[in-house]
Amino acid sequence: MHCAAPQVALANIMALRAARGSGWVARSSAAGVARVQTAWRIGVPRRTSTSGGGSQSRSWASRFEVANNEHPLLVRGSVGIVLYGISDALAQYIQARRAIEVADGEHFTPDFTRTAHVCSWRALVFTPIFYTFYLALDVAVAPLVGTRMVATKLFVDLVMMGPSITVTFFLWSQMCDTGDLGGSIAATKEKIWPALVLGWVYWLPMHTLTYSIVPLRYRLLWVNFASIWWGAGLSTLNALPNTQA
Repeated sequence: MHCAAPQVALANIMALRAARGSGWVARSSAAGVARVQTAWRIGVPRRTSTSGGGSQSRSWASRFEVANNEHPLLVRGSVGIVLYGISDALAQYIQARRAIEVADGEHFTPDFTRTAHVCSWRALVFTPIFYTFYLALDVAVAPLVGTRMVATKLFVDLVMMGPSITVTFFLWSQMCDTGDLGGSIAATKEKIWPALVLGWVYWLPMHTLTYSIVPLRYRLLWVNFASIWWGAGLSTLNALPNTQA
């Protein structure tokens, strides 16, 4: 099953905008269509191997490229889930090491239930939202170029999207841990501000790279890798005792 429908639909919207526009708007929208189509490989036929070895002759990187183009949501989501699991395990290990310094003789035992909670958020909330978000954002700012384009994307991401997705993380994790909606909302209110400050400091330089040099079809993968330390920070904050409990 292919996941290209959102890309095609949004590219068609841009094409319609270009057709109805005039002058600069039409030229900018047409350029945006080409940009999105190139970035997401829309309409580009699948490359097949012509060598005698067939598919076996393709390198791992080539196989990954084909899978990333044909099943972007599945590939990028799977990578994100694995990496976020690693980030939570890293956070647990750091917390355990600190605890061991206080209580000698204790050993690190990973909490797989906690890891499953954060990975389920990554799979069911973060990945589908950001998969669509990055594509829609590129379409929305298609007429912009250069510094204005990067600055606009940074503003939308860090001021609007970032806080919203961070709230969903704490609500989801707290609900999975406690099943108490009222307590989850209270814990989210308590944890959200330090998380936002940490996020702005961390993601401003990261997303400057995201929106300036990282190709569109690799952005979710790039963010997944960049999220290893960020995810560890969120997991650590989420695991701290709630003072309002």
